[in-house]
Amino acid sequence: MDVPRPGGLRHYFQTPTFALSLLGATTLWASLAFKKPALEAFALPLLGAAGAGVVIAFWTQVERRGENWGWRGLVRSLRRPDRHFWVGFLTHVPQLVAAGAIVLAWRRRGKERHK
Repeated sequence: MDVPRPGGLRHYFQTPTFALSLLGATTLWASLAFKKPALEAFALPLLGAAGAGVVIAFWTQVERRGENWGWRGLVRSLRRPDRHFWVGFLTHVPQLVAAGAIVLAWRRRGKERHK
């Protein structure tokens, strides 16, 4: 059995985040390259699911610090965030931003159609 080496990237290529991000980014790229906005409907849930890892990073940080889940516990636990939080947070933010950009583009297109 292969054990991932510390600092190696092989472990990260086997995660659900990688699969969701790769499929979502590929679908989003295809929608832009081939001018098929309908493909964005497939990219949004894929990137949104990967972007939900931001919330998981917050929750994990609160749990590691032994705080209660809520605004107060979140603020207390983020006074000195650990390395695991930063890795999880920064790994998932691009997907969350991409999903948000799709939603904003849909909103803009909807407003333009109703003018």
